[in-house]
Amino acid sequence: MKYLAGLLLLAGVSCFYPCCAGGADFIRGDTDSSGTVEISDAIFTLQWLFTGGAEPGCLSAADADDNSSVELSDAIYTLGYLFLGGTALPAPYPECGEDPTPGRPSCQGSSACACETPINDACELTDENGDYAGSRVCLPSASGSFPGVLYSHGGKEDAVGGDIEGTCEALAAAGYLGYSKARCYELQLDPGRLDVRDGLDDLLATRCLDAERLAVMGYSRGGLLSLELALDYPDLFDAVILMAPAPGNGALEEAMADPRLGEIRARFLVLVSGNDQCQGANHVSEARELSEALDDAGLDVSFEVLADVPDRCGHYLFDTVNDYCKVSAELCYWPRVINFLDEHVR
Repeated sequence: MKYLAGLLLLAGVSCFYPCCAGGADFIRGDTDSSGTVEISDAIFTLQWLFTGGAEPGCLSAADADDNSSVELSDAIYTLGYLFLGGTALPAPYPECGEDPTPGRPSCQGSSACACETPINDACELTDENGDYAGSRVCLPSASGSFPGVLYSHGGKEDAVGGDIEGTCEALAAAGYLGYSKARCYELQLDPGRLDVRDGLDDLLATRCLDAERLAVMGYSRGGLLSLELALDYPDLFDAVILMAPAPGNGALEEAMADPRLGEIRARFLVLVSGNDQCQGANHVSEARELSEALDDAGLDVSFEVLADVPDRCGHYLFDTVNDYCKVSAELCYWPRVINFLDEHVR
């Protein structure tokens, strides 16, 4: 309490610093960015104001009374709340968040509220060179919270279809928190279902995710698994994007007949190339039947058959993000994906 007594003696002293602008998350009163508000935070503020101590990493966190400046009253406010039953600290407190007060400045970043995404790969995934080929998390360059997109690749066993890293990076470049969840090399669907659900848990645990704006997307087998995930969480996603979804030995047909289908609130985008008849399936017919089933269930679905991929099966269109844009605008599917996300998620 000697610190509080000293503060009262300094009550006539004035020292004012305007807060910085920005949009990063922080905890009100957590001047030292430790993740909690304690007496050390008031001391940190006083040392900076009066004894040449280090500047707080986030001035808005030091602005305990939320008046857009950092001064002696902020340390007094914090100590009054901690020890004298004073008014609670304004939001964001006690969890990380943006300043909810209109017109109030925020900060450039608090280390206690840095964006953290746990990646929990259940198995060691490497490419042909032995390099890591597992899950990827990609963040926009700006600070703040972001709508999230969970991407599930194609392939089975040791064959991986789609661009795990490139899709993740392209989502981040468009302003989304992208999470490309890599699945274990398994032939059966059940292990993949568990991997995708783990990926959703990882995404939801990300601190800078705006959990009110979510989408799931997948290619081939990943498209099937994304549809099943939407069935399991019918109220969670704003958009579902399915690219040449795989039949999965009847699993897609079962999903189309699932009575929960009509409960999904998300809007759907289904894409397929016109010459995608390979790998033992006519993906054009499968995608069209799926779109009809979604429409029959009363869901909002956009279905598009893209141009034929030249010189190879159309299923490979979605193996890359933008490579086929160089061939033809009619094969450039990625802008369609981003436009759909921007319309229904952002």
